[in-house]
Amino acid sequence: MSQKVSNNEQISLGSDELGEISRNFREIVEIGDRKYGFPPKTYPNCFVGEDAVLKIIEHGMASDELDALRIGNLMLQAGIFHHVQRAHAFKNEYLFYRFAVDEDHGAAIEESPDGAAVKWSDFLGISTLQRGENDSLQPAVPGPDAELANLDQIDLEKVGISPLDEHNAKLLDNVHPKQWRDPEPKPSYNLVVIGAGAGGLVSSAAAAGVGAEVALIESHLLGGD
Repeated sequence: MSQKVSNNEQISLGSDELGEISRNFREIVEIGDRKYGFPPKTYPNCFVGEDAVLKIIEHGMASDELDALRIGNLMLQAGIFHHVQRAHAFKNEYLFYRFAVDEDHGAAIEESPDGAAVKWSDFLGISTLQRGENDSLQPAVPGPDAELANLDQIDLEKVGISPLDEHNAKLLDNVHPKQWRDPEPKPSYNLVVIGAGAGGLVSSAAAAGVGAEVALIESHLLGGD
């Protein structure tokens, strides 16, 4: 499905319209690993600006090059994709761009090497929803578990979240995953933030929003106060 945006229409695009255009755009561009420079450097999961402009016009999303560039820069400004070195706007040139969803920001590990799930809910006691009428409704902290120390994270006592009920288990999955895969390090960073409290989250997000390469380091819980 294609959607054409004229010069006047794109000024008032809503998030839903931009989302549809972005999905259509991702379907038509050719994403792959590309090399440039001497010695050549590999840029993974990229598309080429001049190829993308042609695709936008060919699929009826824009009537000409100027319209295609406006649509592309609208998506770039919304953070849907960016130049691989964050050095250019969207241009009809042999420049490499990458979708934000294809960036490596690390990820929570869903399964341990033996195939078992790695979630805080694995350490819950009996759910309050499953208790009998004579059982206490007060959630209880589970006792020490020999497997906690094998997950390369701070153990339950040191994490300091109590009680480990279903709600706190969900919270911990978001702010302190049981296992985490760090992203591949960048050659250099504009900013390294130590501590993902309120100030660390705001400063790192703001810097990344204007194109900086940012590393955010936290050993305990995201979110601070």
